[in-house]
Amino acid sequence: MQWGIQEHLLPGDEPSARFAAARDMGFDGVEVDAAALAADFMGYAHAIEHTGVPIAAVNTGKHPFLAADRAARSAALSLFQQSLADATDLRVQHVLFVPHWRNSGADPVEEAEQPRGLKWILSNMPDLAYAMGVELHMQPTADSAIVHTVKEAWDWYNAVRKPHHLFIAPCTSDTSDEKWSNYADRITYAHISGPGRTLPDSLPAVIGQVPTLNWLTLAADATEETDLAACLTTLKS
Repeated sequence: MQWGIQEHLLPGDEPSARFAAARDMGFDGVEVDAAALAADFMGYAHAIEHTGVPIAAVNTGKHPFLAADRAARSAALSLFQQSLADATDLRVQHVLFVPHWRNSGADPVEEAEQPRGLKWILSNMPDLAYAMGVELHMQPTADSAIVHTVKEAWDWYNAVRKPHHLFIAPCTSDTSDEKWSNYADRITYAHISGPGRTLPDSLPAVIGQVPTLNWLTLAADATEETDLAACLTTLKS
């Protein structure tokens, strides 16, 4: 298993500096924001080449994929497609998305329409990702407007009948009470964070239930003065 870290937790004012910091701390890769990657694609390409540190995943971020406003929805879906293309070009295996981030600034479609909108996404985007050689991961979170638990993500995975195309990316802060082993066949990438998306003190035993896990990525809102290298050492112990 490889260890990743979200880019916004790293010091440095440009991608190469942040990727170098991740390398020096002992991380194997960096998870990057899709919008940042699209805005500075060559900067990230240089960071990978300069440091030898790969992108662990492209995170499509807090976007309104099920927005009631058509323009907002279209922009979010365009970024989604771009993230798959950028991942392919940089040989990134994983792309993550949350079905309509609750606090995205755009209201979701009416509750009765949300399942139909998500089914459209899951009937099309996984096929595109699969054709590009990318794993697409739906991430359950309390901040989603529609998919809150790994069980709900699993139910959607089964509902759209994409057995080889769609994956689930759980986060320990939101799914600590769930048995990941029940869904291990679809989990190859996961986030680890503590309550409130703080940095965790130790690695939950739940991770051991998922032998297929390729990447475990440190995820939090901010670090303040936290020693990230020490945190990684603690998590690995």
